[in-house]
Amino acid sequence: MKTRTFLIAALYLLAACAKDEGADGSNQPGNETGDETPQETSISFTADIPAFVKGESRTTVDNNWSELLNPAVAVEIDGVVKAYTVDVKGSLTSEDPFLWGDKKEVTVNAWYPYVEGSKISDEALTVMADQSKLENFVGSDQLEVVSATVTPSYSVLSFSHRVAKLVCSLTMENGTAEGAVVRLLNLKQVQEGTSVTATSDWKALMVPQTIPAGQDFVEVTVPSMGNLSFVSAPVTDFVFERGKVYYLNINVSKEGTTTVEISSSVAWGNSDTVSVPGNSTDVNPSPGQPGWEAGDGDTDMSGESSEVNPSPSEPEWGSGESEKMPGTSSGVNPSPEEAPSWTPEQPVELPGTTNNNEFTGN
Repeated sequence: MKTRTFLIAALYLLAACAKDEGADGSNQPGNETGDETPQETSISFTADIPAFVKGESRTTVDNNWSELLNPAVAVEIDGVVKAYTVDVKGSLTSEDPFLWGDKKEVTVNAWYPYVEGSKISDEALTVMADQSKLENFVGSDQLEVVSATVTPSYSVLSFSHRVAKLVCSLTMENGTAEGAVVRLLNLKQVQEGTSVTATSDWKALMVPQTIPAGQDFVEVTVPSMGNLSFVSAPVTDFVFERGKVYYLNINVSKEGTTTVEISSSVAWGNSDTVSVPGNSTDVNPSPGQPGWEAGDGDTDMSGESSEVNPSPSEPEWGSGESEKMPGTSSGVNPSPEEAPSWTPEQPVELPGTTNNNEFTGN
């Protein structure tokens, strides 16, 4: 009887202990620590636009996410597209985020602005016609991320621009450029028509394309000259590529002849500097010369050297040989016409000081 009572008491005790251990779920299978499982962890993203030109406006055209008209960004993983919202610091959040599940890395496509379904193709990409309005200029920018690898330790999405950016400078030989209006003509893939009106400081976005030589491309309307309009065509083909900034020089002569040329172009991203003509403290090989690599042999270079070498037309300096060379020397020698040769038996007094230099004759 005592044995039976003891067994019943032991069973009750074991049941109570099991209930207490599982009360908070800490010892349940798959949740040994009580923390959130990796399968339930959302994938976080940070949207980055590599810096290029820091302008006054804080928009994507100046590589910044601030003050966007529409902060929605599309993120695609495994063919599923979800809408994320980007804040001023580039952090992406969603009401329905992607989860890590059992993955250790994911391949991500993304684009801005958000378009439900799939990204707009390059052939269907358009820009707005009246970019003199800031919202249309900003709204013409298109960005994308293609096949980025994201891991729990690295989740930065670096966006690149899908359009080209033009920055124009205007020179007037008669009148002033103040208030001048610049239009780009005969463009493809413009939402309304075939021309784009630039901003008040003569900037514009366009879909990548080639403007053939001889085709009207730039129209300048000048208020200081009675709103006369001047049209110019490129002398050579102008090729505008995605993700680049092009600097255009537009000149209107006294006679009204207008010329346009691309002075330079730079990558729209990954750099805070713009290449400009002038001098540099960096020493680099000439564009037509081979690059400098560690371990390369000697390369002939034009310029001045602190080393003294024989002239290319003179024989080489050999060991034990003496050669007459034009020019000046740090050595002290008698004048060929005014003094005899110096010999050990014939010392010569010289004004000044010496460092125990010995002079030998023939």
